[in-house]
Amino acid sequence: MQAARETPSTEHEVTLRIPSAQTGVDIVGILHHHHSTQQQSSNVALILHGLMAHKNQSYHRELAAALPMDSFRFDFRGNGETGGAWGMCNIAHDIEDLQAVVHHLRSQLGYRIELIVGHSRGSLDAWAYLGRDERLRWDDATDVPYLVAVSGRWDMPRVLDRYDMYKPGFEKEGVFRWRTKSAGVQREYPVYPSDLSRMARFPIRSIVKRLPLDTDVLLVHGTEDRTVPVQDAGSYLKELSSNPRRSRDSQQIQLIQGSDHMYKGYTHDVVERILGWYHQRKAARATAPAQARL
Repeated sequence: MQAARETPSTEHEVTLRIPSAQTGVDIVGILHHHHSTQQQSSNVALILHGLMAHKNQSYHRELAAALPMDSFRFDFRGNGETGGAWGMCNIAHDIEDLQAVVHHLRSQLGYRIELIVGHSRGSLDAWAYLGRDERLRWDDATDVPYLVAVSGRWDMPRVLDRYDMYKPGFEKEGVFRWRTKSAGVQREYPVYPSDLSRMARFPIRSIVKRLPLDTDVLLVHGTEDRTVPVQDAGSYLKELSSNPRRSRDSQQIQLIQGSDHMYKGYTHDVVERILGWYHQRKAARATAPAQARL
C-alpha cells in the first residue's frame, strides 16, 4: 500500500495508493510529512497538477518542502503513476479523485484540508470541487479555508484557439493524438472534437460564484504565459471582488514578472508568494472574528 522515503532534516515522504471510483485503479500520491510519523500534524495541503502532467511537475516538490504543514500531491487518473483513462474533459473524474483523496486523508489519517494549490487544469479542478452544489458535498466535514489558483483559465472558449492544430487529426481519423513526454515517459493523449466543445462551455463563472465565502483565494499568474493569458487572473479577481459578501482582502493576485505557464526558472518565486500570502491570511484570521470575514 505504501513505501517510505526519508528526506533531509525532519522531512519524511510516504507513497500512498488510494482506491479511486474506478474498480482496480488506485490514485498514486506522495504524502510529505514535516515531522516524524509519530508527530503528524492535523492540517494538510493538497497540490494539484495540470493537464497532461504529474505530481512532481514545476514547483510541486519545492512547495511541499517549504509549506508549514504536511501535504499530499498525487496523479489524477490517466496521469503519471495513476492508471485509468485520460480525457481532456474528464473533470468529473478528477472531482471523484479529489473526493476519494479527501475522504481517505480525513477518515483514515485524521487530517483537515487546510489548503488546496492547483496549477492550470488543477486549478479548475479545485474551483469545481469547492464550488460544487451543496448536495454533492457529502465528503466535507468543513470547508477548505485557503485556495491558491495558479495559471487558471477563465476565458474557456479560448481552448478553441488551437483548433487548427487538432484539425488534421480530426479530419483524418476523428481524433488528435497528442504525443508528449510527461514524468520522463513518452505518452499519447487522445483529444476528440467533443472534448474541445465541452471544455469551451465549462461553467467557470457559475462555479466561482458558489465558492464558500470563508475560503480565501490567491491568484498566481506569469506575465509571459502564452498558454493562459495573464488577463484571465484579473477576470477571476473581478468576479470574486464583485460579491459584496466577500471581504475585500479575501482575494488577492500575485503576478510573476517574466514567467511562462510552467514557471521555468521562477518556481522559487511561486513558492515564496504562496507562503507569504498564506502566513498573512492565517495571521489575519487569528486576529479577526469570524463574522467580520463574511
